[in-house]
Amino acid sequence: MRKLSESFVKKLNGEWKPLLDYILSDSELDIQIRNNYINVYYQGGNILKIRPCSFEFDKAYLKYSEKKEEFSLLPPKEINQAKVNQYFSTTKNIMNIWYEKAKEIKSTEERREQQQIALANRKNTDYVVLDLEYAVSTGSDYKYTGSVEGKKKPRFDIIAIHKGQLIVIELKKGLKALGGKSGIADHIDSFEYTIERDHKGEFVKEMKKLLKQKQELGILDKSLEITNDNPKFVFAFAEKQQTNSNQNNINSFAYLCYQNKYTDDILYIDKSKKLQRAMSKLFYCQERKKQETLAKNGFFNKAKINTKHPCILMGQDNKYNLFVSQQDVDLDYFNKYHIKWWNSSKDNKPSGVLLSSQIHCLNHLFALRKDKDAILSIVNHATKMDFDEVLPSIIDDDGYLSFEFAYHNDELLGENDKGWGRGVLCTSIDAMIIARKGKGIWLIPIEWKYTETYEKEDKTCKKRLDRYEELIKQSNQLIMPKNGKIPNSIYFQEPCYELMRQTLLVEQMIHENKATNFFHINVIPKGNTELREVVEKEYVPMLKTPSRFIIIDPEEFLSPLRNNTNYSDLINYLETRYWNAI
Repeated sequence: MRKLSESFVKKLNGEWKPLLDYILSDSELDIQIRNNYINVYYQGGNILKIRPCSFEFDKAYLKYSEKKEEFSLLPPKEINQAKVNQYFSTTKNIMNIWYEKAKEIKSTEERREQQQIALANRKNTDYVVLDLEYAVSTGSDYKYTGSVEGKKKPRFDIIAIHKGQLIVIELKKGLKALGGKSGIADHIDSFEYTIERDHKGEFVKEMKKLLKQKQELGILDKSLEITNDNPKFVFAFAEKQQTNSNQNNINSFAYLCYQNKYTDDILYIDKSKKLQRAMSKLFYCQERKKQETLAKNGFFNKAKINTKHPCILMGQDNKYNLFVSQQDVDLDYFNKYHIKWWNSSKDNKPSGVLLSSQIHCLNHLFALRKDKDAILSIVNHATKMDFDEVLPSIIDDDGYLSFEFAYHNDELLGENDKGWGRGVLCTSIDAMIIARKGKGIWLIPIEWKYTETYEKEDKTCKKRLDRYEELIKQSNQLIMPKNGKIPNSIYFQEPCYELMRQTLLVEQMIHENKATNFFHINVIPKGNTELREVVEKEYVPMLKTPSRFIIIDPEEFLSPLRNNTNYSDLINYLETRYWNAI
């Protein structure tokens, strides 16, 4: 039971207040309530155990200390600031020496990680850590009743509060941590046969009492409350290396969960150790499963598949990622106009990643590139603008659709990084159409997405501010942030960052008299509900004329071609590969 006696709480807020204040003010110390005692953690280890009438220090940490004979505990009846300062200075030094000698001990690193997460998620965060290493007792009303032999006291890494709900979190560090006895299915089983079956609500009651005592001691903010009596279980993913969150690994983590029939939200640990909700990966997982199934069944001309990553085609078979009738034409186009394929090496070949949005875009649109009537039909359907005609590309010498569109970006946007070009190191628009309505010339940039979702990351930096800040202020379409500050605003977070730059590029082209107006199309599959919602809620409200921006599903975008016999093969291909469920 996570609970302290009333007299103990009173003592901590009274004669032992200097000790409590020191612990709470030290960013290296974490404090957790146990069964009528407190553990104070430093670097994942117990630096002080506080009982109602005594203090304890784990003498195992003295093993490598040269001054172990001189070590003395805090005197419980003589607590003052000087003695507290001296104690923690001494014991931190002792434990640092021990940690240096015990680097190879895995459990030490795991405990350190948990403590860092607890400290980072104590205040001003969406997920507030309430408890660590919670074990379900065999004497509890919700003791384990499952069928896994030997499982008596399931333990959960983190208990947190999110918007009034208790979140039971299992932390996984690195993708390899998902297998074996501590895999996904095992943890789901632990939750389902303990806390989830707590029909009397004893777990919630215990956590509410724990929250109240932590608030009384000043550990957690008094505004926190638990209003939802149904705890939720989630997985949280942390990178092995202490780097920025890697989107590919988060996706892989989600897919491993999905394969084990876990389809709920997941969390990830960012570089600052804060718990963040990853966008729902269900659509990504469903599409990955579909593409892997198609590959296994020989859909891609029996192309060689990466055995370790079965959603990737191998080497020279990459071209089979493209719609059959246009494979060689696509390659010629990219070579002729020196366009960079996404994620390609020096040989500049199409990606073998079956979930590539660049491939997704080309497979939908490239076959239309020279058919101005077909292009006009889909543009008018999407925009409801009744354009009179589509015009030839201004950067290609043939066709009415340009891919990876860039236009004097160095002059118009200041994007002058060495080696910049279409598809690399600059704002490249996935597809560009130019249309005429009366005497007006309209630019129609198309931003194409497939399974992407974006975790919150601020891309603000001096170089980007130098390029875009003044243009945002001068924009006829982009609204200034409410606080009047562009740095660190929504304009420097994906997906808004990309849409913002595209808007600025076409506005500068209009300023150069290359057109009179523009209409921005953002293609996002209807199944990718989270990305659509982010664009709708975060980007669209920042537009002065939102009627010139539309989000559309790719199948809906191409629906005018369904009755066009010239595109029967294309429609069949898109239905099989993308539009229909497996």
